[in-house]
Amino acid sequence: MPTLDPVVVTAAIKAGVEPVSGYPMTAGTEAIWLAIDTALANWITAWGGGGGGGSGTVTSVTSANAMLTIANTTTTPVITVVPSAITGIPETNITNLTSDLAALSAGILARVPTTRTLNATAPLRVNAGASADLSADQTWSIANNGITNALFRQGAATSLVGVGGNATANVADILATTDNQFPLRSGGLLGFTDFPTAIFNVLTGAGYYGYGTDGAPVFDGTTTVLGFVPVANRYLVTRDLFVTNMTINTGVVVAMASTDPEVNNAGATQGRRVFGTGTLTLAGTARLINNGRGGVAGVATANAGGPTCFAATGPASGGGGAIGAGAAGGNTGTHIWGAQTATAGVAALTVGNNAVGHYLGGSGGGGGTGAGGAGGSTAALSGASQLGVHYSDALASGVLVGGTTPFAQGGSGGGAGGGDGTRQGGAGGGPGGVSFVRFRFITGTGSIEAKGGNGNTGVVLGNTGGGGGGGGGTLTITTATQLSSSVLLASGVSLIYTGGLGAAGTGTGKAGGNGSDGFLFFANP
Repeated sequence: MPTLDPVVVTAAIKAGVEPVSGYPMTAGTEAIWLAIDTALANWITAWGGGGGGGSGTVTSVTSANAMLTIANTTTTPVITVVPSAITGIPETNITNLTSDLAALSAGILARVPTTRTLNATAPLRVNAGASADLSADQTWSIANNGITNALFRQGAATSLVGVGGNATANVADILATTDNQFPLRSGGLLGFTDFPTAIFNVLTGAGYYGYGTDGAPVFDGTTTVLGFVPVANRYLVTRDLFVTNMTINTGVVVAMASTDPEVNNAGATQGRRVFGTGTLTLAGTARLINNGRGGVAGVATANAGGPTCFAATGPASGGGGAIGAGAAGGNTGTHIWGAQTATAGVAALTVGNNAVGHYLGGSGGGGGTGAGGAGGSTAALSGASQLGVHYSDALASGVLVGGTTPFAQGGSGGGAGGGDGTRQGGAGGGPGGVSFVRFRFITGTGSIEAKGGNGNTGVVLGNTGGGGGGGGGTLTITTATQLSSSVLLASGVSLIYTGGLGAAGTGTGKAGGNGSDGFLFFANP
């Protein structure tokens, strides 16, 4: 039996001829073929999903024309003519039409695939699996936990996805527009907001971070800020600061002391504190310091430095060089952290001792004829006095709670190098001071410092000992959110309280010893 493609049938009908015999259609046969064309469309849709994209079982195909019947079957569709319903058409035309319909049934079967498999790509599933045959009804679904982060929509930077209003709605980005904001529901709405100062004061005590009366200074290295005039990108801040935010630009140094011991040889100094209700930003290589000065070369005078706590006189500075024996480093005042014995001076032509402990200066190296000077020492408070310490109060005042004795003092000075009988050894480094910083937040890649100064060399061409390094000082840091030094360091800020390095000797003279490190106290609210 010949087959008749349904597409050919449709084309022939449009051309007005019978699809197989090619006879011109009469009014009667044209009506039949138009009915067949409609029935075919219904049958193909039921069998193959409309476009032939799948397969299935034909369960209900009917013709509205009484002249036709179409059998429901999963194999060859059977389309027959009901002769008794046909009027006004010659018998020969009916016979031709019947053979045409048989050919058409075979043609339909040739165009309909026997099977089709539907495949699903995660997170979609079909009939609870990865694939299924279309010979039966199938159900689409999404796998449990199938929507991964990669399939979720992108969001705006520094935002949460949710509904900020007080009614069910499509999700949207809820933005944190600036640093140091937190999510808060207020007035029935959810959003990000700055931490309310009133609430913060309740939690930590009013004025704990100061009152911001100095505003938000920016130390840029060229502009006079709060009356402090910069010199070569350095500011000397000679009073306590109470700011909101504070920024130190890259390459700029802010010394918090009555004098700048890192560059001046002006005797003992007093440290200064800085309080901030907002953020301290240390941009680039910015430095906030209270450091000891490096020793001077081959000068017999003492090298001053060594600030202590915030309203107390500093300890003696590192000793200067001498023609014979080197001078001893200056001692620091009392510390609750225990007594530290000075590093002993050494004989002529002997290398200086490195300080062991905290806050101690290294001893000077021996020269051709003179011994190196000893590093400075620290004194200890009594055990009973130590019980009066409370970080948040004592470290802010520099004295024990209920007392007047300063305890958070700087390091001790490094010993001077010995001379060779005619030439001076190098001076010891000055001790580090106390740097006190209390801010709600600290950020940046700069540094906060209280380090000892390096020792210096003796007279060139001589046989002189090098000066010992000064002892490191004390860093006292308090923040609201960075609750450990490791968190602060991970953010990029450097905390430096190291002892200074001993200097090399000249000729046959020996090197001075290194100062010991100071101490870091992270005092949380």
